[in-house]
Amino acid sequence: MHGQTAVSLRDNSRSFWLILLLLLGIPLLSRQLLLRAAWSGYLQGFSMMFISILLEALPFVLLGTFVSSVIHLYLNEDVLARLMPKAHWLGLSTAALFGFLFPVCECAIVPITRGLVRKGVPIGMAVTFLLAVPIVNPIVLTSTFYAFDGAWGVVVLRASCGFLVAVFVGDYLGRLYKKNYPLRTFGFYETQQHDHGSACAHAQGHSHADHLEGGSSAVIWQLLQHTSEEFFEVGRYLILGAGLSAALQTLVPRQCLLAVGQNNLLSVIAMMALAYGLSLCSEADAFIARTFVGQFSSGSILAFLVLGPMLDLKGTLLLSGAFERYFVWRLATTVALAVLGLGLLANAFHL
Repeated sequence: MHGQTAVSLRDNSRSFWLILLLLLGIPLLSRQLLLRAAWSGYLQGFSMMFISILLEALPFVLLGTFVSSVIHLYLNEDVLARLMPKAHWLGLSTAALFGFLFPVCECAIVPITRGLVRKGVPIGMAVTFLLAVPIVNPIVLTSTFYAFDGAWGVVVLRASCGFLVAVFVGDYLGRLYKKNYPLRTFGFYETQQHDHGSACAHAQGHSHADHLEGGSSAVIWQLLQHTSEEFFEVGRYLILGAGLSAALQTLVPRQCLLAVGQNNLLSVIAMMALAYGLSLCSEADAFIARTFVGQFSSGSILAFLVLGPMLDLKGTLLLSGAFERYFVWRLATTVALAVLGLGLLANAFHL
């Protein structure tokens, strides 16, 4: 197990540094070779924006992966299950606010949610927990506050919309699956417990008891190792997202961006597609979203901030390994339609 973890950590760190060097090195080298070219200024702008996004986002990603690793390794699902109220609406609301106690990222949330369902937590409360915790938690909201230069309105809007969408989808799926069991009876987490080639290192199948073996030095080492693995895994998505954002802002003609960004419907759809494809960590996505302010509608920025932590390509793959395919499809469709509606409403009321 430890040998496979070490290999996975090396692979993740190599790909992390390779992507970073490519995105940093190619523009700088091209600028030296094409110093007199008319578009060398675009490459300089790309490098500056790319580096600034990384420098601002990486501290929050590191903090988020550390806290998430602590919770994932040492928190037993039994504790969460006991804290869930039995009353329907109170349970949904409590599940949506658990992020303030357990700030878990969207990668770690899937196996924890699966554990809650197996412990007998109602589907609606588990889904609400799954969707809300990656948004409504202090680390993500602090990074949003910092990314948008202290704009409390953005923070409150993101938290409240994340809360509402999570409760709505949780209530809908909870009623729909009141008598059905959506978990795979024998799926990803049983058959590939040590497959670190999946979208996120948190898909490991280790038990909490495994991580508590040994003395304090062993516990600290396991925590640091898990944090490092998760940081390099998440960091790759951040680097790619920062590179794409910088490229769109500096290389694509402004009039083309505005043609899409100022259209109420197209802007929301475009930013939702971007959030789904980039699969950014929720601690860092606000820094990417901020770069589109002024070029894309406010509703599309909000849709990006709400959809990404709830539903992205990486998370869909993890969900497909834990839940039945039809359940994942219904979850994804309901979340996407709810976020689309919120984005259009925000544009209609110029929020």
